[in-house]
Amino acid sequence: MEFGLSGKRGIVCAASKGLGRGVAVALARQGVSLVINARGQAALQAVAEEISAETGVEIIPVAADITTEAGRQQVLEACPNPDILINNAGGPPPGDFRRVTRDDWIRALDANMLTPIFLIRAVIDGMIERRFGRIVNITTSGVKSPGTYPQLGISIGVRSGLTSFVGVLSRQVARYNVTINALLPGRFDTARLRENLEFVASAAGHSVEEETRRAQSSIPAGRFGNPEEFGAFVAFICSQQAGYLDGPEYCLGRRSVYRVAVGPSRKGARRNLTPRRQDAKVSDLGKDDLFASARYNDDDPLPANGIAYISSVSSDELLRRLFPDRTLFPLRLGALA
Repeated sequence: MEFGLSGKRGIVCAASKGLGRGVAVALARQGVSLVINARGQAALQAVAEEISAETGVEIIPVAADITTEAGRQQVLEACPNPDILINNAGGPPPGDFRRVTRDDWIRALDANMLTPIFLIRAVIDGMIERRFGRIVNITTSGVKSPGTYPQLGISIGVRSGLTSFVGVLSRQVARYNVTINALLPGRFDTARLRENLEFVASAAGHSVEEETRRAQSSIPAGRFGNPEEFGAFVAFICSQQAGYLDGPEYCLGRRSVYRVAVGPSRKGARRNLTPRRQDAKVSDLGKDDLFASARYNDDDPLPANGIAYISSVSSDELLRRLFPDRTLFPLRLGALA
């Protein structure tokens, strides 16, 4: 399918590896000349040469810290009138928010909320004037289901702010064929994912290999995504044909959701017990203290239809842990979390 992007110009941030590199490759294959950015000069230069050799399009590497005004200025000088802007940046490290300082919060805001907004501000009027613009913000599926990644509260918090802001702005510029969309990736095979898996495995007291198996079992496809397929989706969002797709948040690689019927353990028995709504995930297995808020409240009546809902539940094993004294009938609904 021809996306109508040949001859367009674009900026791709954090393009030396991972999802950013996947996007740069996909856009270049569609004929988009690119300015790619990352902090490391050697890795970025190597990626630029590889993509240019494969596609024949001009790829200009600009090694700079995009979270600083000077870094953004360098990138915009190399591509002052982009038709496409891909905002992307690594998030703050996983951890307990109690240990996060004010300076840590400010750095996260600068990198994952204010930097994309400042770049959008710099390029959007030119896009409106030319009657074509595609802006994509790569954030996280945690924006839609924050309970899925409790170790990433800081990252999810600031990225949610960006998502809300562009939701307002996108509606003001859509009439000029300028779209702003958010891509909320789930678990893709990147260095960032491996960092998170190592953190969760260490906290849970088991191996990274075991955590990987548990994580993959919660994904409908049964595997992690790869950056190349992510990049292909971004290329379509940037295409001429995607001018009517504006403002939504697209989740790629979402977790499974179950509808859970909670019934009595013994035939004919009946108790007035209702499970509270609670986010839970496979990586929490074995950490009983995290399930305290999922216990029954004896004063609550059982729903008339006998159905209770739990968001972000990812396996039968987890359901058994949450409801050890109940007969469970999990009915998989698919990727709705």
